Amino acid sequence: MTQPDLHLYTAPTMNGWKPLIFLEEAGLEYELTYVRFSQNEQKAPAYLELNPNGRIPTLVDRANDDFVVFDASQFDA
Repeated sequence: MTQPDLHLYTAPTMNGWKPLIFLEEAGLEYELTYVRFSQNEQKAPAYLELNPNGRIPTLVDRANDDFVVFDASQFDA
């Protein structure tokens, strides 16, 4: 099984649901990783490399040189 091109890092919050709803409605395949605030994962060095703001959501497009989108407003309709 191949890895989906899109990888979403999110949490169950209002801003976290926006890209998840978008991906589902668009019918796109994606990998989902929940960021656990209770364990401060959003401040882990590996996550901060993707999103220096240390917030959710973060969407990585592996098909486009690991292009990263990490502003929740980019998912507003």
